[in-house]
Amino acid sequence: MARILIADDDLVTRMELCEMLDSAGHDLVGEAETGQQAIEMAQDFHPDLIVMDIVMPGGMDGITAAEKIKKASDTAIVFISGYGDPEYIERAKRLEPFGYVMKPFDEREVKAFIEIALHKRAMELKLRHANKLLKKSEEKYRLLFEMSNEGICLHEMIYDPTGNAVDYKILDVNSAYENITGMAKREVVGRKASEVYGIGIPPFLETYAAVAESGKPTNFEEYWPPMEKFFRISAFSPEKGKFATVFTDLTDRKVMERALRETEKKFFTVFHASPVCITFTTLEDGRIVEMNDACSQVMGYERSEALGKTTLEIGPWPEPEKRTKYIDQIKEKGGFNNKEIKFKKKNKETFLGLWSVRRIEMGSEEYLVNVLVDITERKHAEEELLESQKRFKDFAEMLPEVVFETDKNLKLTFVNKKTYEITGYAEQDFINGLSGFDMLAPGERKRAKENLTKRLQGERIKTVEYVGLRKDGSTYPMLLNTSPIKKGDTVIGFRGVIMDITDIKKTEEHLKQAQQMEARGVGNILER
Repeated sequence: MARILIADDDLVTRMELCEMLDSAGHDLVGEAETGQQAIEMAQDFHPDLIVMDIVMPGGMDGITAAEKIKKASDTAIVFISGYGDPEYIERAKRLEPFGYVMKPFDEREVKAFIEIALHKRAMELKLRHANKLLKKSEEKYRLLFEMSNEGICLHEMIYDPTGNAVDYKILDVNSAYENITGMAKREVVGRKASEVYGIGIPPFLETYAAVAESGKPTNFEEYWPPMEKFFRISAFSPEKGKFATVFTDLTDRKVMERALRETEKKFFTVFHASPVCITFTTLEDGRIVEMNDACSQVMGYERSEALGKTTLEIGPWPEPEKRTKYIDQIKEKGGFNNKEIKFKKKNKETFLGLWSVRRIEMGSEEYLVNVLVDITERKHAEEELLESQKRFKDFAEMLPEVVFETDKNLKLTFVNKKTYEITGYAEQDFINGLSGFDMLAPGERKRAKENLTKRLQGERIKTVEYVGLRKDGSTYPMLLNTSPIKKGDTVIGFRGVIMDITDIKKTEEHLKQAQQMEARGVGNILER
């Protein structure tokens, strides 16, 4: 049912039209007698169609009224007239009415014109709506086209007379194209790709020609030397002979991937070349996900035997319950360094390991990086060294002479108990940083330094007699014999023995006096 307005100054015509419309099932919304009334009613009632008489009283004919109504709305107009004046007809045609009916009119003719007019109006409204949607769609497309972070370029393929693709023309590009390529839109649109990119054959011509011909889309990644860039490109055909490309600059990502591969290669090399056992295990169950070659030597398991198994399954823990305690510590503190722990090899032998571990996250899982050093031999060597040092100290305590050791700066690091008796210094004096030179009389220190330098230069220095200095300031004669303590080729200190020769000196003096007295006695006898 349509809403219809009748505009005619003749009452009989209006009544006749009302009956026709009512019998056709339409709704009469109003009757206007003048052009001005028709305009006002059209504004108030918004009819779908107006049956408008051309000749109207009041200074405004139906054509003028229809012009004003058309400017304000999309109402359909069907003109009726008893006049066939060409001037009226031409004016009416300019308004593109939906029908033109001459009086007197036939009911079927009027109904047919009205139905046709309503149908045309419905089609026109649909077309307008479709055009509106299309415009919005185009606006959205243009917005997406311009706002996209990916470069977009539309092309038209160029063929030679035999139908072979030889080039393609650039039809449109977006802002991202300009940013990525560094070329402005005004410089490329409408030009051949071979000209734009300065090469004989435009890039990826065969690939794009296949897309434009078949309509089958494709995507690929490629390095393009002229721009020194890596691109990821998707190509599709909106219509035969044309194609569009959507591309992303992958150069930074590719550079990062290459750097990552180099880093991974270096890590892999260092990881497997390391003489230290390194494993990656899951935090919760200790499943081994990676291990280096050194672990096979330390633990006795081949890599293929251990990967995928838990540390509890392969059994390196002599005391498995301790693992739970250590995992709790790792969860709390994130790891620890150089913890001495007993481990068990594949052949059931136990060894002492120095275990360092760090908690890390990879993806959504947590792992442990474990570094394990077998320190069994080192511990044995340390124990032997301690035993050797104990024997040295025990032996030094048995000697009646001063036995000492110093660091490379001659700070005393060890003295035997005889030292306290001979020098008068107490243990605390040595703890406070007493130097070996402090036990020499001031006048002897220069000569001692010279002899020490010669010794460091490799010259053999025999036992040297010096004047020693006690804590109370008294002096005594002494014999000093030293030798360097080395670690490899580096001198790290000195070791020596001091002998108090006070009694020897007294004995020598007495002997000298006796010899002198004896010589004088013999002389007296001869004189007699």
